[in-house]
Amino acid sequence: MLENIFLFVTLVKNQSFSKTAKSLKISPATLTRKIQELEKFFGKILLVRDTRNIRLTEDGETVYIRFKDILIHMEEIIEKFNPNSHSIPDSQLRIVLPIGLSTKLINPYLCTFIEQYPQIKLAIIYNNEITDLKDNDINLAITCKPVNSKEYDYRLLRSETVDLYCTPEYAKQFGIPDKPEDLHHHNVLGGNDYLNSKPLKYIKLTNRYTNEKYLIDNSKTSISVNIATHALEIGLTSKLIFGSFNYLCEDSLNSGKIIRVLPEYYAYKQDFYIVSNKRLTRPEQAFIDFIYSCINRLIAKTN
Repeated sequence: MLENIFLFVTLVKNQSFSKTAKSLKISPATLTRKIQELEKFFGKILLVRDTRNIRLTEDGETVYIRFKDILIHMEEIIEKFNPNSHSIPDSQLRIVLPIGLSTKLINPYLCTFIEQYPQIKLAIIYNNEITDLKDNDINLAITCKPVNSKEYDYRLLRSETVDLYCTPEYAKQFGIPDKPEDLHHHNVLGGNDYLNSKPLKYIKLTNRYTNEKYLIDNSKTSISVNIATHALEIGLTSKLIFGSFNYLCEDSLNSGKIIRVLPEYYAYKQDFYIVSNKRLTRPEQAFIDFIYSCINRLIAKTN
C-alpha cells in the first residue's frame, strides 16, 4: 500500500495522470488501478478526474496532507547517502505570475517558499500574459493562455469562474433574483472587454450543470470594469450585483459580507496555465511544486 500512497502523492503534485505515469515509467492504466486500490483501501473517493483537471476531494486532501512529506523524507534519505543527487544550487528565478490569481492564492505564501529554499532568489513579474520566455529571460510563467510553441511545455493549472454576489444589505432592500432573466430588474455591475477595455454588449451567464447560456444586456449598466479583481471592492461598497472570481470572494463570503446570487450560473471562466522550458532545473521544479501546493490550499502561511 505504501507504493500506492507514493503514486497518489506524486500524482497530486504533477496534476497529470500521463505525466506521472511517464515519469514513473508505468502505464496510465496501471496508475489508475493503483489509485483505485488506494481508494478501496481507505473506503473513500480521493480525487475527481475530468478531461483536464484533477481535483482532490475533502478526504483526498486529508490523505495528501498526511502523506505529502513522504517524498521529502525519501529525498532526505537519498541525500544522506548521495549528497549530490538532489541538492538545489544557489540560483535566481524570474517568474511571471497573474495579477488576480496571485493576490489570494500565491502571494501570501512566497516567504514560505523562500524559507524552505533560502538558496533561491525570486524575481516576480506580475503580468497576465507572456508570449515568450526566452526573449524576456523568464524561467516559468503562469498565464491565461497556453503558449503556442513547441519550444515550451505548458499544462493546465486551474480553471476559475467569475460568480455573482451581492451584499446582505442589497438583498434586504432589493431581493435576490431567482432566475437569470430577473437580473433585468436589478442593478448589475457591467463588464468591459479585458483586452481592449471596450464595454461588452452582453454578459453571458452559463449554467455550470447544464451549460445553458443566458445573455444579460450590458448597455444599461451604470458602472463597468474590465478586471474582476476590483469588482469585489466596488461590490462591497455599492448597491449592485457584481461578478468576481470565487477565490477572491471566499473570505467575504465566509464572513457574511456578501452572499451568492444565482449560484448555479457563472459569468466567466478563465483557465490558467503553467508555461516552462521542457527541461526543468531543480529550482524550477521546486517552484512548480510550490505553486501546486498553493493552488490546492496545501500550504500554510509563515507566521
